[in-house]
Amino acid sequence: MKRKDGFISMTLVYTFLIVFLFLMVSILNSYTEKDTFLETINSQIEDDITNNTRVRNTLISSILRDNTPQAMEDSTNVNKRYISIIDISNAAHTNGEGLIYTTNPDITDENVDGVTGRIYFFRGEIETNHLIYAGKCFRILRTNEDGSLRIRYNGNIIKKTVIENGKEKELETCPTEKQVKEGINISVGTAKWNEDSSLEQNVGYIFPGPEKVADDENPRSPVKDVLDQWYLTNIINKKDSNGVSWESGVSRAVYCNDRTYESRKITPTFIDDHDHSMYNKANITNSPTWKCRNLDDRYTIVSDTNGNKLLFYPVGLVTATDVALAGGYLTHEKDLYQGGSIGMENKGYYLYTGRNYYTMSPYGYEGGAAKMIYVEGSTGIMKKTPVTSTMDIIPVISIKGNNEIVQGMGTSNHPYVVKMEEQK
Repeated sequence: MKRKDGFISMTLVYTFLIVFLFLMVSILNSYTEKDTFLETINSQIEDDITNNTRVRNTLISSILRDNTPQAMEDSTNVNKRYISIIDISNAAHTNGEGLIYTTNPDITDENVDGVTGRIYFFRGEIETNHLIYAGKCFRILRTNEDGSLRIRYNGNIIKKTVIENGKEKELETCPTEKQVKEGINISVGTAKWNEDSSLEQNVGYIFPGPEKVADDENPRSPVKDVLDQWYLTNIINKKDSNGVSWESGVSRAVYCNDRTYESRKITPTFIDDHDHSMYNKANITNSPTWKCRNLDDRYTIVSDTNGNKLLFYPVGLVTATDVALAGGYLTHEKDLYQGGSIGMENKGYYLYTGRNYYTMSPYGYEGGAAKMIYVEGSTGIMKKTPVTSTMDIIPVISIKGNNEIVQGMGTSNHPYVVKMEEQK
C-alpha cells in the first residue's frame, strides 16, 4: 500500500508540474501576443497621426505647404557667420520676396533666454498670407520662436458673389493690397502715442513705477487703450460655433517696446549722444533683430515669466523690425536724418497701407521731444514723429500654430479660415 500510495503521490506531483508548465507557457504566450498587439496598435496610432487630415491641416503646416521657404542666410557656412544671401538693403520687391526663414540667434531670440529656433517671415508684395480669425481678416507676419504665429489685423471680411458650376456662391474674402492702398481703412482707430512729448519716458507703452503692478494701475499710452478695447470686443467677447471665446486660440508672445540705448556718433546729436537702438539697427546698420533686450520693455501677460508681466491683454503693434523685414525701411543716414527718401520709397510690400500708422518701436529723444517710429503713408518708409502725433492704430496678436485650418489657401479670395484647436 505504501508503494501504491507513493506512486499515486508522485503521479499527482508530476501532473501538477505538467499543468503548471502548460499554464506558464500559456501566460507567456499571452504576454507575447499582448506585446505584439500593443506594437500593432502603437504603429497604427502613428500612422493615423501621420495621415490624419486634421494634423496635416494645422496653420503652420498649411503655410509651409503652400509656400516655398527661402533661406535668409547661407546655411552652408561652416563658421556660422550667417552671411546674408538676401540683400535687405534693397527694396523688398526686388529681392527675397515670399516666405523667408532665418535661424540666426541674433535675430530670432525674442525673449533673450538663449533658446531659439527657426523663424519664418513674409516679405514683399505677396498674396499668400491672408487669414480669417474670429471673423476678422489678418495678414500673417511671421512665426514666433515658440512656433505660434504673429498676425496683423487687415480689416473686415468682404462678402463676394461668384459663379461656380453655373451656380451663385458667396465667398468670404479679405481686402487685397490694392484695395487697402486705394482707400479701405484697416485701422481700428487713431490715437496719439502720448499727450506729452517733453519727457523721454513717454516713448514707453506703459510707465510702471518702482513697484510694478497690473497694467491698469499704471500710466500708459492712449494707443494701449485703443488696442485693449479692440481685443476685448473682437477676441475675448467673440465666441466660436461651440461657444468658446476666441481668446482660447491666442498664444503668449513678447510685444517689444525696446528703449535700449546704443552709442552713435553722427549729427544731429541726441541727448547723451545716444538714441534708441531699434531704429538704429533696423534702418541704419541693416541688422534687424527681434531680440527685445530690456526686460522692462518686453511686454507679456501677467503669467509669463519671460517678460515684464504688465499686460492683461496680449495685443500690440508691429515693430520696426517687422516692417524692415517685410520690406519698408530706410538704409542711409542722410535719408533717415534729413528726411529724404530718394530711391527708398516702397509701396510694394504687404504692410503698406497708404496711411500713416504707428509701430511699437521708440525712435528716441530729439530737440526736447520724445519720438516714435511710424510708417509713412505717402512713401511706405519708416520715419520719426513726436509722440503727440495722431496716427492709425492697427492691432497685432499671436495665435497658436496648431490651430486648425478648415479651408482656404492664404489668398485674399480664399484666405485661410482658422478653427481653434480642441480645448482639453
